[in-house]
Amino acid sequence: MSLISGEDVMVTSPKIIGTIPITARLPYGTRSQLEHLVPFFRAEAARASALPTAPVKGMSRQVAASRRSRWKQEMQQLRRAGELTDTVIALVTGGLVKEIAGREWDREWPDPPHQAYGGRWPGSPEGAWPEKLTVDLPGDLVHIVRAACWNTSKEGICQLYRWHERHPAARPHCRTRPGCTAEALAEYTQLTSKIITPGVIWRAAFAHGIHTAEARHQMPAPVLISTQATAPRQRSSTSRPGMKAEITGRA
Repeated sequence: MSLISGEDVMVTSPKIIGTIPITARLPYGTRSQLEHLVPFFRAEAARASALPTAPVKGMSRQVAASRRSRWKQEMQQLRRAGELTDTVIALVTGGLVKEIAGREWDREWPDPPHQAYGGRWPGSPEGAWPEKLTVDLPGDLVHIVRAACWNTSKEGICQLYRWHERHPAARPHCRTRPGCTAEALAEYTQLTSKIITPGVIWRAAFAHGIHTAEARHQMPAPVLISTQATAPRQRSSTSRPGMKAEITGRA
């Protein structure tokens, strides 16, 4: 069953709801790029506040609550589709959907084992990424990434475990003192090339999101079109403030 709906932009899973925090290790300069985009995030938040589903002034408490719920749901859909980038979370979410679709990972996967959920993955590079950022991403997308990474990499992971058993004193990340022969080190490099870690996908999601946001930052943003039926028109404007974009990645 495909997990992408619409025009190959929406990824969903009925099993996972809510958000899951992930920590991405990123190239130097990523934070600076995100800080440069803060005015863009604010402009995007203003666009979201202009959606027909946003105004609630003058409505009863029950109607207003229903309206806010629909507004939040619509914004989540727009963020996943890459049509609304009002926070760092939205930027990464849109980039992650694009990366999953590009790898054709938009399908059901066997659940990965427990070791796929924490700690360093076998074959992870050492100390190559100087910046670190934690963001709360949709749980279904995080689950797809972990499951797809493990299931596409498990053969290489098993081979890497066996390699370490054959070379217990090896230190492959210390190239000046690897503790193994050049041939064994070459084999290690070849095995790690078969492994796709979640970190690779998080970095790709940031890169996709930043590239798209920077391109859109240079041109006028289109008016967001509501995809949901709205309540009768009100003669009032929204009283909801624009959302604050935080470089910490938490909305």
